[in-house]
Amino acid sequence: MAASYAFTQSMGIYGDLIERIEQMRSEGSSQADIARLGGVDGMYVSRLLKGARKDNIQKFLNFVERIGGKIVFGGESGCATAKDVHFVHPKVLSTEEAEGPIDDDYIAVPLAAMPVAAGTGMIPEDRIKSWVLVWTGQEAVRHRSNLAAVEIGKDQISMQPTLHPGDLVLVDRDDWLPKNPPGNIYLVQEPATDEAGLAIKRVRLQRKNGRELVVFFSDNPDYVPELYDLDADYEGAFAFLP
Repeated sequence: MAASYAFTQSMGIYGDLIERIEQMRSEGSSQADIARLGGVDGMYVSRLLKGARKDNIQKFLNFVERIGGKIVFGGESGCATAKDVHFVHPKVLSTEEAEGPIDDDYIAVPLAAMPVAAGTGMIPEDRIKSWVLVWTGQEAVRHRSNLAAVEIGKDQISMQPTLHPGDLVLVDRDDWLPKNPPGNIYLVQEPATDEAGLAIKRVRLQRKNGRELVVFFSDNPDYVPELYDLDADYEGAFAFLP
């Protein structure tokens, strides 16, 4: 049963924030849905609703309000994650005549930092580093549209020899629930961590003694697997994306 909260108009932007979350819950969104939409883990939303983060957040929002700032819920600012492309008289590097690439065979995908790519809403224009041209003929890309690209950091070697520092990885932000066979690669966040806790890992779900467990493991044998309890560590909400 959802808890009820009472807020007065004097709470300003913070009150609006909580009311928005409660409105989304009343419309059928789960805490996990709201967390994914906001690009945070489920525990963050839970603590927010319990008031655990109230002081810090309200202080920041009051500051925004007093300097004339404004938060608009449900806005459409930002940009879609995948855009159509149009080739304008492309120069074809070939010894023979060719028609060149076909527009419909490619999409432009935004390259963003991992925390931005891990969200599910619009990606702000100022958070896009660049655009990556992706051929839709690839089986792994076909019929996917909510994509973002991330770059493996220079010190991130846990997925070698499969992935190396500087490699670009496509993230399907609509496909976040691990499926069989186990061991697919995901963008994950370790429990109770901030943005620094994001990484690329393989994921396996398993049950033991009636508990649902999630295992993060690497392709680099120097890195040991990480085992977490889905309920105890993630409050029952998946906090990772493929």
